[in-house]
Amino acid sequence: MTGRRRPAGAGSAGASAAAVAPLDPRLLAAVDRLVGAAVGLTARALAEAGAGADLTVVQWRAVVVAGEGPEGRSVGEIAARLGLALPSASRLVRRLVRRGLVAIGPDERDRRRTLVALTPAGVRLRGDLLELRRGLILRLVGGRPGALPEDPIAAMEAIADRLAATVE
Repeated sequence: MTGRRRPAGAGSAGASAAAVAPLDPRLLAAVDRLVGAAVGLTARALAEAGAGADLTVVQWRAVVVAGEGPEGRSVGEIAARLGLALPSASRLVRRLVRRGLVAIGPDERDRRRTLVALTPAGVRLRGDLLELRRGLILRLVGGRPGALPEDPIAAMEAIADRLAATVE
């Protein structure tokens, strides 16, 4: 044991999987492929956004989480959502503060908590990147009738194929 504590909800994948009911192997594989392809698509969107974005995927995820609520999210919530230890999340937040993307302040309801909220620059960047990523998805998946199979698993597999083909 190293003495390091895991953030809430960051148990081992094996322990979590053992507590879940069995899933259709095709569905599990399709979701796994879709998630992997989505991460690749996000990396592509970050690269296409140019030097203005210049974020790692983890930094991007922190910006997304911080922007989910009008008052922001606590550093602890960001740590839990990103699967980071609290000190690592604090360092990540400080880097985003230096870049002018987030601001930190005390939670008025609970002074023990530090809230992380997007600055106007962070709101613009988050919106621009989400729009870029959604545009990429729309171009790949298409909104044409019959563009995807009716079977949900086959549809996920088709989407994963299209997403993966663009990032390979």
